[in-house]
Amino acid sequence: MGLSVELQYTTPIFQILRPTFTFFLNIEDELVRQRRLSNRERLTVGDVLVNQSAYRSALLQAYETYASEYMVIDNGDRDIELVIHEIRTRMSLDA
Repeated sequence: MGLSVELQYTTPIFQILRPTFTFFLNIEDELVRQRRLSNRERLTVGDVLVNQSAYRSALLQAYETYASEYMVIDNGDRDIELVIHEIRTRMSLDA
């Protein structure tokens, strides 16, 4: 896909604060993803690129390299309140 990068938060030159939480919002169901795209008034260049199956597969595979760095949240056919509740629960903000 591109340049393979190792995430380094501390080097001799700089120190970046590591994020406490990183979430990857994913839509597993391709029909839901396509429906959401078709409901948009305008598609961005990014929408068009990611809608190409080969590019999307390569992009998801590249993200998988960093799977230990984030938590996957199903952002498919669920109410936004449920998605927010799941994120807050994983952050220990909701019981």
